[in-house]
Amino acid sequence: MKSHVDGKFAELRAYVDRRFDRLLAGFSSYQEFFVKYLTAEGLIERGKADLLKGGG
Repeated sequence: MKSHVDGKFAELRAYVDRRFDRLLAGFSSYQEFFVKYLTAEGLIERGKADLLKGGG
């Protein structure tokens, strides 16, 4: 019984990890798009945009 429950918890953890990874990837893509948009609109400078994107 213990191994069955442990297996179910492992499945649940793997499922949650995959969902969380997808959520983080989506947020990261959105953030990168938003910084590019603000730069294109002239609301932030390119150097600051690079800093926000983690490039410097």
